[in-house]
Amino acid sequence: MMGYASNLISITKQSTELGLKADLLTWSLFQDPAVLETLKDTAEQVVFTYPEDPRDLPVKSAFKKKFIDAYGIESGVYAANAYDSYRLLAQAISICASNEDCIKVELSSIKDYEGANGFITVDERGIGQRSEVAMKTVRSAKFVTVTGPSS
Repeated sequence: MMGYASNLISITKQSTELGLKADLLTWSLFQDPAVLETLKDTAEQVVFTYPEDPRDLPVKSAFKKKFIDAYGIESGVYAANAYDSYRLLAQAISICASNEDCIKVELSSIKDYEGANGFITVDERGIGQRSEVAMKTVRSAKFVTVTGPSS
């Protein structure tokens, strides 16, 4: 399934009403508080990808704790990505000042940076790539990781 949270909620409801028993597969926008509020147990039939390393990594754990301490809620993928993006850009600017070509080179040289969602490598186009992606679902009204590396 592809769509925004409201679309994913509607499709999931309709599949239940039709009596479909198969797991539904979708993407990270399924991890929205409205999903839990609206679908309750019905959400447990959905499996979705989430762009974070499923391992319990030090930087990821520290970011999540600081975010909860500051805001009283768990961070989402966008907060963690914004945090990493800001830190990486600030680091490049501290080296390059306002030299745009230098900043592009610095950013494209990032390899296996441990960030708030896991390890990031920036490709030659300037796009962050992750080697690990979590598979998640809903269990007992919480979003949980269902697969990940053994380490």
